[in-house]
Amino acid sequence: MSTQKNIITIHISESGTVKSKTQHTAIVSAIVVPFDHRKEVKLSIKEALEEGGVDPDKRIIKWTKVSPKEQNIYMNVLAALNKDDLVSFYAIKIRNFRAKKIMPAYIQLIEEISKDYPDYEIRVFVQSSENNSFSRMKRLQEAANKRIDINVNQAPLSESRFIQCADLIGGAILFFTRDDMYLEKMGQPGKASIVEYGLGLKKKPGKFNMLDFKEGR
Repeated sequence: MSTQKNIITIHISESGTVKSKTQHTAIVSAIVVPFDHRKEVKLSIKEALEEGGVDPDKRIIKWTKVSPKEQNIYMNVLAALNKDDLVSFYAIKIRNFRAKKIMPAYIQLIEEISKDYPDYEIRVFVQSSENNSFSRMKRLQEAANKRIDINVNQAPLSESRFIQCADLIGGAILFFTRDDMYLEKMGQPGKASIVEYGLGLKKKPGKFNMLDFKEGR
């Protein structure tokens, strides 16, 4: 009789590219949550939003929405994710970004995660949008399955708390890698404060650490 594997869910977000004087940079990031632990994580995120004074049913977590007025809301969310030992975070940094580098970065990210969960069935959720169509999702599954067995699904940003959180952390990392922007704004409220708060969180393996990301191949 076969034994059913435990399941992990990988929720992937692409953070927008930034342009410096020498190159474009992008971040592909992922929140990893055990399938049977998702309700508990969603509840902790909901409580973090309520603590920040917003309606969790109406609030979409997104890096581009971070503002000085509401920075504590996002700090609460980061703290909730950092406290949960079963939630992990991974990121791939793409230097000299071109659109053709996105798919390899997705595959590299999934492979890195799968190494840490060798005995788990893997389910991947990617953000659905005009630039992330069904055909692209199918190509991702076909490319990944040449190396590892995964199941790929699409989820709108508005309906996936985990993709929203991956977007938040990936955006913070992207901001942090722009040293000119981050250092210039250090100590200011808003995005820079979120980055400083993230750097100050207790560091654990697989947790929110803006210094801990892979370079894309």
